[in-house]
Amino acid sequence: MATLVELRLTLWIGAAALFAACAQSAVPNGRPAAGSSAIAAQGQRGSWMLADAKHGALLYLSGDRTTYVLSYPAGKLVGQLDVGGFSLCTDTGGNVFVSEYDDDEILEYAHGGTTPVATFLVPAHPWGCAVSPVNGDLAVALSDVPKLYHGEIEIFPRGTQGQPRTYSDSAIMYFFNCVYDDQGDLFVDGTPSQHTFFAEMPANAQSFTNIGVDGPVYQDSALAWDGAHVVFADGLRHVIDIMSIDGNAGKIASAVRLKDWHRSNGKEVWINGSTVIAMPGAHLGAAVWKYPGGGQPIRRLAYFLKRMQLFGVAVSRAQQ
Repeated sequence: MATLVELRLTLWIGAAALFAACAQSAVPNGRPAAGSSAIAAQGQRGSWMLADAKHGALLYLSGDRTTYVLSYPAGKLVGQLDVGGFSLCTDTGGNVFVSEYDDDEILEYAHGGTTPVATFLVPAHPWGCAVSPVNGDLAVALSDVPKLYHGEIEIFPRGTQGQPRTYSDSAIMYFFNCVYDDQGDLFVDGTPSQHTFFAEMPANAQSFTNIGVDGPVYQDSALAWDGAHVVFADGLRHVIDIMSIDGNAGKIASAVRLKDWHRSNGKEVWINGSTVIAMPGAHLGAAVWKYPGGGQPIRRLAYFLKRMQLFGVAVSRAQQ
């Protein structure tokens, strides 16, 4: 009988295959839709970007084969990358990292750029990624590494693309998500779970501290940092759980309910000050809610991508 983890992996991989089969259906041949802000680029194929896009904030939305780039907060299509992935992350310089599941690599793009400036190879399918705001280290969550038959976290020191530092955990076999806080502490989650599926590696440490969670949090919810707290984005319960952590004990301090947010493979959220951006569900583009107010979405974005399954979300800001 298949385990819970095997079933979950099968569902995710099946979803990726389904998305690949219909990729580019909303923007045929990789071209921008007529009437969009990118009409000047009509007819271009592959990666493209409007010339002035890099001067403002950009919202990146990744599918399986394509990452769409919108101006933010205007929400106009200004470019696309001919690569997709399950997760997106950014660094303090506005560089965007795409966790490319199919090719076992993380691609780094400059803000508004169309050609990778760095490639980070990993030995298995990458899931979540995160960049430390303190030292620029790139962390990558791998769910299952061949021959190891368990997952690991790989950390590439800033400025290196070679051999990363690798870490595993006694309580988490399959890693799915990771996030840094503003002090450079790394938080991870995964499966399977006995009582622990959440762990922290403090800055400058070399091992994880397992954290028990007091509350009904789904064990591979996406992780995010809201500027003060680590949060679980639990799409099964339609809430963002704000965590209070004391040593190895975690407790849900409060929960932000997002109406019209339904769990799909696009479960990532991006907390952007007093708002949060997420995908409402399969084939519904993206939406914005108040944070930590929650409630109904205050704005819909990228509805022209309503036929697409989106996975990752990130906002990249231009450097002054």
